[in-house]
Amino acid sequence: QITYVDRRGQQMAMSDLSNWTAIDSNKNRGNASDTISECSSCDDQTELSVETRPTYQAECQRKTLLMMIEPRLWSLVTLFALTCCAPFIITCTAVIVVLYRNSTSSAAAAPANGKVAIVSGGKMTKAYAIIKQLKAQGCRVVLVETSKYWMVASRFSNCINRFVTVPVPEKEPEAYLAAMARLADEEHADIFVPVTSPVASQYEARLSSVLPKRCYSWSLPAEDVERLDDKVVFCQAAEALGLPVPISHRVCSHTAVRDFNEKLHEQASLEPDAKHPRYILKNLQYDSMHRLDLFTLPCTAAKLDAYLSDITIDERNPWTVQTFIVGDEYSTCALAKEGRLLAFTDNQATISCFNYKPARNPKLLQWVKTFCASQRLSGIFCIDFIVDSTDGTPYAIECNPRASSNLTNFYNNGALGAILVNPDSFCSTVEPLPSVVETYWLFSEMWAAVTKPGVIVSLPQRIWGLLRTLFFKKDAYFDPADPLPFLALLFVHLPTLLVRNLFTGNKWAKIDPCIGKLTEENGD
Repeated sequence: QITYVDRRGQQMAMSDLSNWTAIDSNKNRGNASDTISECSSCDDQTELSVETRPTYQAECQRKTLLMMIEPRLWSLVTLFALTCCAPFIITCTAVIVVLYRNSTSSAAAAPANGKVAIVSGGKMTKAYAIIKQLKAQGCRVVLVETSKYWMVASRFSNCINRFVTVPVPEKEPEAYLAAMARLADEEHADIFVPVTSPVASQYEARLSSVLPKRCYSWSLPAEDVERLDDKVVFCQAAEALGLPVPISHRVCSHTAVRDFNEKLHEQASLEPDAKHPRYILKNLQYDSMHRLDLFTLPCTAAKLDAYLSDITIDERNPWTVQTFIVGDEYSTCALAKEGRLLAFTDNQATISCFNYKPARNPKLLQWVKTFCASQRLSGIFCIDFIVDSTDGTPYAIECNPRASSNLTNFYNNGALGAILVNPDSFCSTVEPLPSVVETYWLFSEMWAAVTKPGVIVSLPQRIWGLLRTLFFKKDAYFDPADPLPFLALLFVHLPTLLVRNLFTGNKWAKIDPCIGKLTEENGD
């Protein structure tokens, strides 16, 4: 459970802060904040004073020998472990595939429907979930990724007709748009499904302007992406509809953050017996190494200076201070067209979410349906919530205008693919089937079993837990009818990232099989 301050207390305590303004909400909208289900581990905070900040920054620029060796050593150890596990995992996979094919009749391939679908973000598991849905509808499926991820696991799927690499959109935006436009024209594409990373969502939204008219894009319009991707603007839009959201302020400088912190201290000193809210300081842009810090205000001036020492906050890189709510976090994902909510799923989120199971919270569904209809949204988007632990009220904390990994909840419901291909044939909201079980990633389960503290004492329980997971849950990649992506993830995709790290030596926080990335400094 994540601890937040109840918003009813916020409204009472905000009276003395009503005149505090960080910056005009129509300016400097941030780009991206990924859902918490696709998060990275945070850096440790180091107590530093203002006077030591320049020295600290200079020292950070000079890597010590230990700093150069440590990430490479961890990469080498992980590669060794994967190599040792390979014979056993490959053998078990082969046996299961043989048994499956001998015990079940071969399913006939879906008849071609004459439509061509382009799916981006090939390194991510959600792209694999979507290409399987589209193939089951009879589409020709073209998978796209940037050249850095030429080895993605999904390219080995029998659901793929063609795999293409394109320029990195945030580095070469015009070249990316031109390449995607050529590809869509060459393939006579009918559908584009963006499975975008946070930093690329704006560029994929712009594709609608260059794609052939016959090609329908499931991205939200570019103006909606910019508007909803901004936590402050999103909360203001929801609040105008009477929907519950936390109070949010934009901050565009270190001084603004310090001023806000001082205001909170002043308020606490004037009303020492009152209950005062806390605030979380969050980046409005995608920040893989700081986005889970959960740094809260008010705090001491020294602690705040230490945290701000290696953070850039300005008009081009705005942050937000947002009130806490006491409760559990949930993630949702929705597909909509012209305000009609066509598909919806939710899940209870954790700091690093590698397990997805529908929460089926009707209040979350109603919140999203109301917002979607009022905004007349068309596209794929996800909204994150804190559900108040006292009365169950869902407070939306941010909107991410892109697909979420909890789409894996639809692994046995082909209606998702039918919506992507023919959305106008649906008039109600499709959800995961009641029979769906929790999805997981084998790599993450084994990593947690081995690396979490206390492994010696709790080894039998961890082995038993891992076996229960293998037998009663669903690996997000494993499919006996399409086994190569599962093996490619473990023995091609992830090892390639680790080998690359042996050369770069970038400090990395974790290996994320869900989004197919190594969360590292100087990464994407």
